[in-house]
Amino acid sequence: MQRLLFSCTVVLTLALLAGCAGSASSGRTSNTYRTTLGSFDQGNIIALADDVLLTRYGFRFERTVNTSEDIYLETDWKDQTAFDDEKAEGFAFARTRVIVTARPRNRTPGIANTYAVTFRAENQVRAVDSIVWEDAPMSPERLAFIKEISDYYKRELQTSDRSL
Repeated sequence: MQRLLFSCTVVLTLALLAGCAGSASSGRTSNTYRTTLGSFDQGNIIALADDVLLTRYGFRFERTVNTSEDIYLETDWKDQTAFDDEKAEGFAFARTRVIVTARPRNRTPGIANTYAVTFRAENQVRAVDSIVWEDAPMSPERLAFIKEISDYYKRELQTSDRSL
C-alpha cells in the first residue's frame, strides 16, 4: 500500500512539474506565425500567391509543389531592415520567409476541388556586428507586418472565390 501511495505521489509530482514547465514558456512569442486562411479553389491559391507574395510584397519562390495531394509554396528568405522595436532589442537586420500549404478538403472524385490553406511565416534577426541569423520572438511590429500579408492574401482568396 505504501509503495502504491509513493508511486502515485511521484507520478503526480512529475505531472505537476511538467505542467508548470509548459506554462512558463507560454507567454513568450515565437519566431513563427501560423494561421488558417480557409478553403479555396486550387488555381486561385497559386495564382494569388504570385500576386500577393511576389508582386505586392517582393518575396521570391524557392520551392513550389502543386499536386492533387497537396500544394506547398515556400519563399526564399527576404532580407529586411529591422523595425524600430527590433532595433531597440539590438537587432539591425531581419529576414522573413513564407510557407503556404494546402490540402484537399475532400479526396472523393467529382467533389469540388477546394483546398484548406495554411499560412506560415518564419522570422530571423541579426545584430549589426554578427553574421549569424538567429531565431528570436517576433516583435510586435514584425508580427503586425506578417499579419498584414496573411490578411491581405486571405481577402484576395475570399474575393476571388466569390467572383467564380
